Amino acid sequence: MNKERKTALITGGSKGIGFATAKLFIENGYNVLITGRTEERLKEAVKKLESDRCAYILWDVADVNKAPEAINKAHSVFGNIDIFVNNAGIVHKEDMTGTDFLEKTEQAWDETMNINLKGMFFALQVQTKYMIEKGIKGHIVNVCSEVGFRAAFNAYRISKWGVRAMTMGIAKNISQYGIILNGVAPGETATSIFGDGMEDIAIKINSPRGERAMPSEIAETIYFLAHSKNIIGEIVVSDGGRSLY
Repeated sequence: MNKERKTALITGGSKGIGFATAKLFIENGYNVLITGRTEERLKEAVKKLESDRCAYILWDVADVNKAPEAINKAHSVFGNIDIFVNNAGIVHKEDMTGTDFLEKTEQAWDETMNINLKGMFFALQVQTKYMIEKGIKGHIVNVCSEVGFRAAFNAYRISKWGVRAMTMGIAKNISQYGIILNGVAPGETATSIFGDGMEDIAIKINSPRGERAMPSEIAETIYFLAHSKNIIGEIVVSDGGRSLY
C-alpha cells in the first residue's frame, strides 16, 4: 500500500456508480478506499478490483455519530484523503413501486433521508473538517440525481433536491479553504438501485439517448470534477437528455 500516491475515498463503493468510480481511480494510479454497510459485498468488490491499492472500511453513513470514527480510520489506511466521492444512497421500495403520496410512510421517509441527505451532509462535514485541519486542498463530489431538478412527490426526489441545494451552498462556504465541491446528477443508470436485475445492461428508456447510462460513464464525470479547479458549486447533469422531456 503506497501512501505516497493520492487517495480517493468513495462511499457506497461496493457496486454501481461507486464501484465504477473506484475502478477508474485505480486505473489512474490512485489509492482507493471504498465504504459500505455490508462487509461481504465490500470484500467481493475489493477482490474484483484486483489491486493492492484498494481497501475497504465498514461505514453506514446513516449512523452520523460514527462518521468521525470512520473518517479517522479511512485516513489511517493510505494517509490523507485527497478526493472524497460522497456517493452512498438508496431508493426505498415505496418510491420504486410508485406508492401514492397519500400512502407514503414515515419509515420510508426516515430511511431515505437518513442515508441520502442527513448521512451525506454529515459525511461531508466530517471529511471537510479533516481536510481543513490537515491543510488538504482537495476535491469533493456529491452524487446527486437529475430528479433533483424535477417536481418532488416522494422521499427520494426530495432528498435529491436537498443534496443539490447543499452542494451549491456548502461549496461556496468551503472554497475559502481550497476545497472544491461539485456534484454530478445522473439520470437512469444501469445499477442495482432499480432492483430489476438489469445491472450493466443498456436497456431502453424514454430519453433522447434511448437507453440507461453505464456506471462507468457517470464515473468519468466524477473523475473530471475531482480534478477541476475552475468549476465550483455546480451540478453536472448526466442523464442522456432525459431532463429535456
